[in-house]
Amino acid sequence: LVEAEVIRLVGLMDPEGEEEEQEGLCQEVEHLMRENPEGKRALMRNNLVIPLIEMLDTSSPLVATRALRAVHEAITDRLVSDGGAEYTGAIGVSLPILERLCTVGLLHRLLRHCRLPEGGGGRNSDTALTIGGVEGWRMTQQQAAVVLHSVCWGSDPTHGRMIVACGGIPVLVGLLCADPPVNHVALDCLWAIVNLPPHTPKLDLCRLLARAKGAEPLARMLEFAFSDASKLQGVDSDGWTNLAWQQADRVSSLLVLFSLGDSVVRGDLAGASTLSLLLGVVELGHSSLPPRLRKPYLKVLRSIRHLASDTAALEPLQMAGALRILVPQLNACAP
Repeated sequence: LVEAEVIRLVGLMDPEGEEEEQEGLCQEVEHLMRENPEGKRALMRNNLVIPLIEMLDTSSPLVATRALRAVHEAITDRLVSDGGAEYTGAIGVSLPILERLCTVGLLHRLLRHCRLPEGGGGRNSDTALTIGGVEGWRMTQQQAAVVLHSVCWGSDPTHGRMIVACGGIPVLVGLLCADPPVNHVALDCLWAIVNLPPHTPKLDLCRLLARAKGAEPLARMLEFAFSDASKLQGVDSDGWTNLAWQQADRVSSLLVLFSLGDSVVRGDLAGASTLSLLLGVVELGHSSLPPRLRKPYLKVLRSIRHLASDTAALEPLQMAGALRILVPQLNACAP
C-alpha cells in the first residue's frame, strides 16, 4: 500500500504545477518515507528519484523547500536503539539512495539553491526564480544547506569531493556570510571537506577558498565566536558556549592553513578587513579569555606569525596596526 501510494503521489508531481497542490504532494511523500522505510525503497524500485529531484527546478520557494525536505528524508536514516524501535535522535545517510540522487543531478541543484538570492529575489539572473521574494528563497536556501550538510558528513568521502568538483567551495563561502544557523552549517561542511580521508590536499582547497575570498567571512565568524564565548563565560549555557568554542577552534585551524599557503592564499588572508578582524581577536586576548579559547587564540597568533614571514604581507600588517596590538601581547607573555 505504501509503495503504491508513493508511486501515485510522485506521478502527480510537476515542477510547473499549482503551488499548493505540489507542496502538498511533496509533504505527503516526505511523511510516507518518514513513517515507513518502504516508501524510500519504492523510490529506488520504481525509478522515481528523477521526478522527485525535478521538483527542485520549480519557480516556487514553498514547493522547492518542501521538495528539499522530501529529498532529505529520502537520503537519511533515523537510527534506532539496539534493543528496539525507539528513535535515538541520530540521523545516518542512506548511501544507495544518495548515490542514485547524486548520479542524476542532485548536487548541482543543491548548490544552486544554496546561493544567496540576487537582486529582487531571483537567482543567477534567472527571472523564472523570482516568485516568492527573497525571504521565501532564504527558507529554501536554509533547507538546501541542511541537505548539503548531510551529504558532506555522510560516510562516503566521494560525495564531498563531488561537491568540490561541482564548484561547491564558492557557494559555501557565500553561505558563511549568511545569518545563523546557515553560516554554522556552511562551516561544518567546509570542515568536513577539508578533512576528507584518506588524504586531502588541504592547501589546494585553501587556494579555492582564497579565490572565493573566504578569509574575511572566516575571520568574521572567528570574531563572533570569541566574542560570544567570552560574554558567556560563567553563564549557565554550556551548549551554546561549546558551539562557540568549536567554531573558534575550526576557524582558527583553517586560518593557520591559509597562513601556510601560496601567495594567492596569503594575499587573501592579508586583506585589510581580514587583518582588522584577526587583530581584533588578538586584542580580546589582552583581557582574560575562557580557558577553552586559549588554544584557538594561539592558532590565531600562529597564523599571523606565519603571515609575517611573507614580505608581501608586511605592509598590510603595518597598515592594520599589528605592532600596536601585538607588542602588548608580547609584554603580557614575558616572564
